Amino acid sequence: MAVKLMGVPGEKILEIEREATTQDFVMISHSVFIIDDPTDYLVFQREMTRTSWIDKVLLPFTLGFKWSWNAHQITTKTIENPLQTRYWSMVPYQLGTGRERQAIKFFAKPFSDPGLSCPDIRDGFPSDPEPNFLRKALRHTLASGKACMQFLIQPRASFMSVENSKDEWKESDAPFIRVATIEIPRQEFDTPEKNRNCENLSFNP
Repeated sequence: MAVKLMGVPGEKILEIEREATTQDFVMISHSVFIIDDPTDYLVFQREMTRTSWIDKVLLPFTLGFKWSWNAHQITTKTIENPLQTRYWSMVPYQLGTGRERQAIKFFAKPFSDPGLSCPDIRDGFPSDPEPNFLRKALRHTLASGKACMQFLIQPRASFMSVENSKDEWKESDAPFIRVATIEIPRQEFDTPEKNRNCENLSFNP
């Protein structure tokens, strides 16, 4: 899930984005990442380009149990509808500057509220899913009405690491704080024009 806020003032860190007035949030449907430093990432990329089946078999031993477990959880997760799952930033980000800055993770989850006309969306996983069944489910849901999600941040507790992205920040140790509601209006999004616009967008974490 990627969200692009428009019309966001303030100085940007990257030189190439000095004039940008956007803020991007990039998330995935799992709470932690599989790799936490450049060295392991280089090993992972190198091993994935090898063609020998022996190298593929040895990869879990090369990168360790934590990598193997996280990779297994990510690749075996089933999603019925993109609007019915949860999304995490996986890695921490810095919120604020100076002495007031703090490390946070962010999080989005489905949200229903009859008062806001946000329905409770529940689709079952298809028995014989076609290659584009998630797009089809999203198209059907938004053709019927709007969808809502909560956007939350998770401030780091003092004992939590900001370097190890393979370990989850437990909600029991660092509660999430709801900061916004994302309302996705009823719409026909799967058109040639909107698909072209989508393909031309870029998101910078």
